[in-house]
Amino acid sequence: MALLVHDGEKPARVSPAHKDDDDSYGFDWSPKLADGETITGSSWAASSGATIQDGSYQSPITKVWLENPGTLSEVELANTITTSELKPDSNPRTLTRTIIVEIAPI
Repeated sequence: MALLVHDGEKPARVSPAHKDDDDSYGFDWSPKLADGETITGSSWAASSGATIQDGSYQSPITKVWLENPGTLSEVELANTITTSELKPDSNPRTLTRTIIVEIAPI
């Protein structure tokens, strides 16, 4: 699995994967969480043509697995989390990060 620490400025790029790999991708969210804050939910979205096989989290780490990306040359994955910290309006805090996975030909 590739764990990325996002710079907050641009999408992170992951080393090329092969179309037949069964890799997982994810984030270590600890640099973005306050002391005592934990992840209470995680969801993933994939760019058109890509299919998410499964996603999981164990605070502060989130992970996602892709199904075979077929003919795609890259897949954009967005991870949105909710946390235990409440905003002033009593709604949970949400954060989003993006990974771009470049797919290498077989």
